[in-house]
Amino acid sequence: MENNDAISQSIQLLEREVERLSRAIKILKGDTITGNISAVSYSSVHAYANLTDANANKSVLKSESNDDYDVNWELRQKFLYFLKKLKRFVHLREIADLIIKAEGKDPNMASSIASQIGAKILILKQKGEIVKFQETTNNLYAYWGSKNWMDEKGKIKSGYEYNDEYPKKTRIKNVALDLGL
Repeated sequence: MENNDAISQSIQLLEREVERLSRAIKILKGDTITGNISAVSYSSVHAYANLTDANANKSVLKSESNDDYDVNWELRQKFLYFLKKLKRFVHLREIADLIIKAEGKDPNMASSIASQIGAKILILKQKGEIVKFQETTNNLYAYWGSKNWMDEKGKIKSGYEYNDEYPKKTRIKNVALDLGL
């Protein structure tokens, strides 16, 4: 019985890999038509092919705009890449989720990656390249973006607002972990 389960799991993994490769092939064929095949890097095809979220229309990962993403970048570079693509304030967990999708990593790593990003971007804040915005003293509600996206009163300008779903997702997950769920 265990052998059948292992075989079934292996088949499912291979079927997902076939789907991912099929998406990558479609991307490459699309770029061949436009003559931009040389501009497509493996990492961008891999990142786009790994997007399985039904809400991909909200994602910044599109084959034509993700050619320059590199899985070998430092977290600070990855953070800036997605910040520039989103063009709005972001929660660290949101960036962690995008990195996970782009690189096909385990979604359970999101909290760890978000923490690592937080440590790595402090130098960007010190240099004035990014600013932190939070309406409360709770860091769970901290968002990061460009100082150009804020008005003279320190409020976020229209069009650069953050996605307020991320603290909710993080808080729900943390409560579940605290309860042992």
